[in-house]
Amino acid sequence: MKKLSILFLIIVIPVIIIVSYYKFAKNYYTKLPIYGPKEAIQLAVNGKPIIDTLYHTTGNFSFTDQTGSPYGTEELSDKIYVVNFFFTECKSICINMTKELGRVQQTFINNPLVQLVSLTVDPETDTPEKLKEYAEINHILPNRWKLLTGPKDSIYSVSEKSYFITANDQGGPEHKFIHTDQCLLIDNKQRIRGIYNATDSKEINRLMEDMRTLIVEIANDSLKVYTH
Repeated sequence: MKKLSILFLIIVIPVIIIVSYYKFAKNYYTKLPIYGPKEAIQLAVNGKPIIDTLYHTTGNFSFTDQTGSPYGTEELSDKIYVVNFFFTECKSICINMTKELGRVQQTFINNPLVQLVSLTVDPETDTPEKLKEYAEINHILPNRWKLLTGPKDSIYSVSEKSYFITANDQGGPEHKFIHTDQCLLIDNKQRIRGIYNATDSKEINRLMEDMRTLIVEIANDSLKVYTH
């Protein structure tokens, strides 16, 4: 038994350390893409002109969450968040989206840097009271996952201009809304860093891995600022 314990210490533990280091190093050096239109801009650094890239950022908004409180980009400042579009009476893709995003909530439940945001495409039905009921049924925690409602025109404008998501009235009684199974990962600088199928478990696993990578990226950027 003693020999087996020694063998475990000599062989197994170093392997665990190497694998753990590899996973951390992979996240540390991985750079997620930045989605959306971009343009080249000229800046002056130490009196010398340089060319930099200006990336698309999400626009400002403030809506009402399931507790009846205002919530928007001001509260999301310096956070990373996952955003999707849904409505409480949806009987199709929203069911799986909510289930899969629930895994994200649970995984990052103790990380204050992470937030989930779901905007309704049916704000006329989805009052704060209705959203609160939906949240309770689906075990959605108000401090980790915001369900937002507000003026329809404003929500649709944000969905299209900020997130490039179509959320328009279709008009027919059977399919009243066009919405999407996509969710997006937004970084602490309000840039789109990932797009995923929120109904697919493998895609949500990829999302969570990218979230970890982004958390490391933010920590690395902070370290660079501190050391300089």
